Amino acid sequence: TGRYNWGNSFYSFQAGPMFVISLNSYAETGPDSPQYDWLKIELEKANSQRVQSPWLIVMMHSPWYSSSPAHRHEFQTINMRDSHGFEELFFEHNVSLVLSGHVHAYERTYPVYKNLTNSSKLGPTYLVVGAGGNREGLAGRYPKPPPAWSAFSDASSFGHGQVVILNDTHLTWEWHANLDRKGPRDFAFIVNPWMATEPGTRTPDIEGVATIIGLVLIAAAALAFMFFAVRRRCWCWNNRSVCASGSSEMQSNLAAS
Repeated sequence: TGRYNWGNSFYSFQAGPMFVISLNSYAETGPDSPQYDWLKIELEKANSQRVQSPWLIVMMHSPWYSSSPAHRHEFQTINMRDSHGFEELFFEHNVSLVLSGHVHAYERTYPVYKNLTNSSKLGPTYLVVGAGGNREGLAGRYPKPPPAWSAFSDASSFGHGQVVILNDTHLTWEWHANLDRKGPRDFAFIVNPWMATEPGTRTPDIEGVATIIGLVLIAAAALAFMFFAVRRRCWCWNNRSVCASGSSEMQSNLAAS
């Protein structure tokens, strides 16, 4: 690790519903380091502004959770997470999402803390998005079976991700392979852990999510109806004699009745 503890070595900013913290994986991270002291102050600041910016997102180069054999168990990364206590700070302050690169592949975790996941969705979700493209090529294949905390991984293609914040409590994440034309290879609803641990100030917006899903289903049904209606009209145009005879027979039956 180095002693680059000034300028843009680590920084934060607000962007609408997000409070974003960027850390330096290669600067000092010990409990007596400037970055550690700065992070504690920024996390407290972020939590004091969760009503305005409920999503607390952290960026850093080296991933804490990656099952790839590439860059596995690097000394400064493990120290930062474990012995220097950064993961405890993330958990205590309800960090929502952690974005990393370094490994030239893609992986998404379940909400995880100290290598354990739970059904209450506590703990950050970690995303390794290091497959944007590079001259070194992709990392090696992921081991099978994956660790329990690994939700999805892909080392077969370069790609990119997309975050859509739906509301204070839910966002969607997609990962797209650059050469695919069939939609995302990975998709997930991510729940804000701050919502789960602060019931007095935030409640799940399940109705909002249900409304969005309902609107999507209605739109899909409308498109399906339009597709079959247009298909029927095209068939009748190409088979005008059949449609005309059917229409005449229907009118005769109505007249007879």
